[in-house]
Amino acid sequence: MLSAEVDNYEDMDIANQDGAEAVKIIESPDLWLASGNLIICTKSPQAITYYRVHKDILATHCEAFADLWGQPRHPPDSAFDLASEKPYGDGAPIMDFTMDAEEDVVAFLKAMYYPSETQKHPAEMAPYSLGTQYTFIPTSYVGVLRLSTKYVAVRIHNLVSQVFHAEWPSSLRQWDAHRRRYHAMVDMYAVREDGPDPEEYPMPVNAIRLARECNMPDISPCAYYDLYCASNESRLDAVLNQEEMQRLNLGQGEFQQRFVEALPLLFDVPRSKLLFSCNNRNLGQGQTCWPALEQWWEERLNSNAVVNDPIAFLGYSMVTLDAHVRIGKVCNQCSHVCKTQLNAKRTELWQALPAIFSLEDVSANWGSQNAEEYFFAG
Repeated sequence: MLSAEVDNYEDMDIANQDGAEAVKIIESPDLWLASGNLIICTKSPQAITYYRVHKDILATHCEAFADLWGQPRHPPDSAFDLASEKPYGDGAPIMDFTMDAEEDVVAFLKAMYYPSETQKHPAEMAPYSLGTQYTFIPTSYVGVLRLSTKYVAVRIHNLVSQVFHAEWPSSLRQWDAHRRRYHAMVDMYAVREDGPDPEEYPMPVNAIRLARECNMPDISPCAYYDLYCASNESRLDAVLNQEEMQRLNLGQGEFQQRFVEALPLLFDVPRSKLLFSCNNRNLGQGQTCWPALEQWWEERLNSNAVVNDPIAFLGYSMVTLDAHVRIGKVCNQCSHVCKTQLNAKRTELWQALPAIFSLEDVSANWGSQNAEEYFFAG
């Protein structure tokens, strides 16, 4: 490995002019490949770092470099090669990446040479995957996403963005499964002293920022709703810009208004159907399930669960209704009618998230996946 004082390379003009200690030049221990024909340079406060890589690898992954060098074969005397410095004397041109953060460049190059770097969170999060996924995933892939967007590395971007689409999905079914895992994590750590603090959840604010910077608009509706449900908003101002803060605040008000207005009317339409199709009434037991249903719904509305996560509230209402069926207060037919109504409302609210938070760039069919014939299972 080369380690030298930078003032041996006067043409780079990076030595401190005031006589302070010179910055060192080092070769990357992981990304100095002997067969490489391109040297990339990054700069940090501690050192100038060189990475010896392959033009064809970069051009294969990145449209920006393919346009610069030409594909499938670039001539050795291309304008880029002729204009580039060759400090190592072996013909390998140097490319200046000092405008990009060093950690971003390292992550980006590793994604090309070490495929596991694009899907590394399952191993690194174990055994605390439930507790760290929301804080780990946004920060772990920032560099890859930024530079794959900047240099048009479409396949790498798509591969990494799949991680974010799995964490903040467009499918309500997937989001319900996600929330179940989170609640299981909270229950697990309630009786353990080790592991991450569940209060670290959520970090959807970072997902919103990356959706904006790195062309992942379809994670935004779920991330905004995730933030709507969050109790810890201490770092919002440091991440969201003014437009996003306004979108969040107006969306919160719009969602709450839609939800509150829907609750009193939720069972007005099916009430007549319940009165005539009730199994208890048809079996001659003297009354329908309606009084028990009214009492059940009043108890649900008076519970604290309605405040934090309205879509989950409607889902868990189905679960509590099942409990009334088991003890004989409500018949199966009335339960099915009510659950169908609850499910229709939560699906409607979910699919309305892009409009509620004024997100115009999301896919036209956002939220419609797996929406049919799906009942919340708790």
